[in-house]
Amino acid sequence: MNYVQECVYIGSADDAYDTLSLAKHGITHILSVEHRPLRKEVSDDYVYKYVHALDMDNVDLLSHFTECIEFIDSARQAGAVLVHCYFGQSRSATIVLAWLMHKMALTLDDALLLLMKHRPQIRPNPGFHEQLELFESMGNVIDPHNEQYKLYRLNTLARQIQAAQLSDARHVDAFSADPCGAQPSDKGDVLYKCKKCRRPLFKSTSRLSHKVGRGEVAFDWRSSLPSNGMSDQDDGSESVCEQSLFIEPVKWMGEDVLALEGKIACPKCHAKLGSFTWSGERCACGTWVTPAFHIGPNKVDECRIRAVQPLPSTPLPPHAPNTGIAQLTASCNSPQPHVAMKTDVQTRMVERPVAKVLPMVQSLCQDEATQAQ
Repeated sequence: MNYVQECVYIGSADDAYDTLSLAKHGITHILSVEHRPLRKEVSDDYVYKYVHALDMDNVDLLSHFTECIEFIDSARQAGAVLVHCYFGQSRSATIVLAWLMHKMALTLDDALLLLMKHRPQIRPNPGFHEQLELFESMGNVIDPHNEQYKLYRLNTLARQIQAAQLSDARHVDAFSADPCGAQPSDKGDVLYKCKKCRRPLFKSTSRLSHKVGRGEVAFDWRSSLPSNGMSDQDDGSESVCEQSLFIEPVKWMGEDVLALEGKIACPKCHAKLGSFTWSGERCACGTWVTPAFHIGPNKVDECRIRAVQPLPSTPLPPHAPNTGIAQLTASCNSPQPHVAMKTDVQTRMVERPVAKVLPMVQSLCQDEATQAQ
């Protein structure tokens, strides 16, 4: 067991079972990042948190960073905490590094140097190291709106679906919110609606951009798939592709998109919108996109959201408290009914006999009927 910072220690599974050492260091909380939890005769004596994780590159620890950081912070207020995995080198080191980066506003390199001074044998595996780099790029916090984080979560979900390892409902958190019935945004976002029934489908924030690929060369049969399963942009292009419309899954898609591949249909009118495949597909620009939720641009309409400004409340003038509906009702009940019309800010009323208005309305209705025929 090694000291890291005040009330924070890192160790192995053997350290977690060494009750004498735990008592010596005043350990009151234990955080296990392991393939199995501690035995109950030990864990029951402490405030215990268990995170199931194997020491493999494709295991997702990033999604657990926030809850682990909060557990460590709460443990420091009540006593001391031991963070451990089996050897105390990779999984536990990743969690402690994330806590150091968040708590002390350190870069990943500085956090590694600091932790290695206390425990030289730490070695986060390459996959955990990439997750820490992503954590650093988000400012040492989990930003659910970060596009790279969205791609990370979708790729993690894609691996689980392809391996038939989707065992819980946490996948719903990776889906974007359904814009139907949501309050209008004041950020000038673009809302995409079904062209057939006008049902809101997704916002521009749900679009997943990618850089322009190699073009027609990428469709050559001798061109192999990218080794990382995400992108094969070998030309170094920095321009963003505008040819296709790829989005993150939306909650209205539900369980229908948990198959390996299939069609995407409007939830209201069931019109075909596009297709999806968790193994990915090649964009027309040549870039391989994984996972691919491809919407046909001709199936949706772009509607720009505008903020609605509240109308200013203008008090009624003291000399005309009953103008409006009451005055209109009174004029209609008179022998010669009149229509009240507001023409300026001084609420000056102009009276026009109904007898002159009705012929105009009837003429307009006849013109519309003739055009319709």
